[in-house]
Amino acid sequence: MKLKINSDIKSKNVFKNAGLIKFFVDDDSLKTNFQNILKELNLSFSSELQKSFLTEDVNEISTYTGLEYPAHVRFIKIKIDEKLTNDFFRETFASQIEDYRTISVQKLIIEIPKKEELSEIFPISSFISQSIIEGIYLGDYDFEVYKTKKSPQKKFDIYFNNSQDDNFDKLITETVSLMDAVYFTRDLINEPSNTMTPKELAERTKKKLIPNKIKVTVWNKSQLVKKGMSAVLAVGSSSESEPCFIEMHYKPSKPKKKIVLVGKGVTYDTGGYSIKSTSNMIDMKADMAGGASVIGAVLSAAMNKLPIEIIALVPAVENVISGSAFKPGDIIKSSSGKSIMVSNTDAEGRLILADALEYGNKFKPDFMIDYATLTGACVVALGEIAAGIFSKNQELIDMFKAAGDNTFERIWPLPMWDEYSEMIESDLADIDNTGPRWGGAITAAKFLEFFVDNKKNWAHIDLAGPSLKNKYKSYTKKYDPGFGVRLTYQFLKEIK
Repeated sequence: MKLKINSDIKSKNVFKNAGLIKFFVDDDSLKTNFQNILKELNLSFSSELQKSFLTEDVNEISTYTGLEYPAHVRFIKIKIDEKLTNDFFRETFASQIEDYRTISVQKLIIEIPKKEELSEIFPISSFISQSIIEGIYLGDYDFEVYKTKKSPQKKFDIYFNNSQDDNFDKLITETVSLMDAVYFTRDLINEPSNTMTPKELAERTKKKLIPNKIKVTVWNKSQLVKKGMSAVLAVGSSSESEPCFIEMHYKPSKPKKKIVLVGKGVTYDTGGYSIKSTSNMIDMKADMAGGASVIGAVLSAAMNKLPIEIIALVPAVENVISGSAFKPGDIIKSSSGKSIMVSNTDAEGRLILADALEYGNKFKPDFMIDYATLTGACVVALGEIAAGIFSKNQELIDMFKAAGDNTFERIWPLPMWDEYSEMIESDLADIDNTGPRWGGAITAAKFLEFFVDNKKNWAHIDLAGPSLKNKYKSYTKKYDPGFGVRLTYQFLKEIK
């Protein structure tokens, strides 16, 4: 739908041909509040329906009232208990909004509980409204570019009837801009690899970011050769779709900090000669989700004018098989001059990130963070629900964990003890690109750490699990969700 979010209701005419969603907190005042609203709206639910809403584990009643004000009503009950999370409104609206494509109303009025009723879950009250807006956009997203029969589209206005937030118009603008960046990221990831080549990723990035005052520089294959990025070239040169390197730079007038974001941009991964099975290959168009997340993050920061200088780096390659493909047993040199023993060509993401991290060192940032769908081992450890974070900087871990808790793009730390470095030592090169079976997510992080100068201010985020579509949320079921954009934006926003 073509959504428009409005901060308030200026006229009673808004209620014409409108839907209404109203929330009730399940407490001692539930019955009185519910019956008062029924009278106010001139509704007469049966005693059985009232009983089910008030006492049973049924949390929703929907009806077409047949009245002019409003035309459609939906009541939702909130149980404040240990199961309630700050994702409640996001998930609720993501699951509900698709219905309004087909319901014959043109507007939706949203009334939310008073902020003090939810203060334990939402200590910052604006997160309630923000999560509602995010949920609406997350649930309304689709990717039907290649369908001949597309879902119905219509203009749809959404009104908050009882906003309790100061500067609510600003909150709407900020959140809608953030979700625009999430949409762009999701489009990049959900695009099939036969169209989303490294070159296409670079072109779409330029087209979207440059108008938002972000400088974008793209290095082609010959420039990669001149810059000595042999690891990127080793992975990407076997494909007819040549590798490239995307550098983005957003610099506000008075930045608080300088941050480097690095994202893995493998637009398709066959595993190379260490080839994947078909079942493990089919979703590998999303192996550039880390790179797409970085692109979306710098876009969201620029659109909302965050006072943080950001250099975002995405090495973009296809990992395929040809006569010129790199092979198990090869020894390659990164741009740092450090040599790498290739034990597994399906551990290619860390190779291209080695060159990107080495380049990122040159900016001497306050923090450098990389994002990658790096290991199945991290999915084994944390499932599809959370990303792993690896760092020796506890403050950085805590900042990301807090951002993840607030956005519900959750993140969890794994150890970075130096004993794991011994597992990727090589007799023939400076380092091996894989270790033993156990601790694979950690040894991958230790490999990346080898190419970072300021290890104390660096973090690696392995988002292999939550970056692909999964069954756990309504907004993650059908399409790859663009995990990491909201997380990183919240992190950047909280930097002092």
